[in-house]
Amino acid sequence: MADKLTADLLTQYGKSLREQTSQRTMLTSQQQDADNKSPLIQRVTKLLATMPAEEKARGIELVELQYRLRGRKGGRAHVGEIAECLRRLGYERRRGWREGRTGFRSRWYPFSK
Repeated sequence: MADKLTADLLTQYGKSLREQTSQRTMLTSQQQDADNKSPLIQRVTKLLATMPAEEKARGIELVELQYRLRGRKGGRAHVGEIAECLRRLGYERRRGWREGRTGFRSRWYPFSK
């Protein structure tokens, strides 16, 4: 009798865990879909607000932002569109030519006069 009660309790507990997990997964996917449908400039602004000032001071590479942002159709956001958003938000691109392995670098910095 105790074995059957324990088995029933474990079965109910397993069902409730699966339901909770599926609900969390559904909410997370709905939030991601909502985030992906918002305009890119809003998503870039939100991402830049979460970045530490030190990281911005070192310069931001477009590829870094591209990996952190998803496109509307599940792919990556286009670097040209990200660059346009950064320009609108007051960032400027600085190019750096170096010899050796590092070669060409292009980073974005908050505009300074």
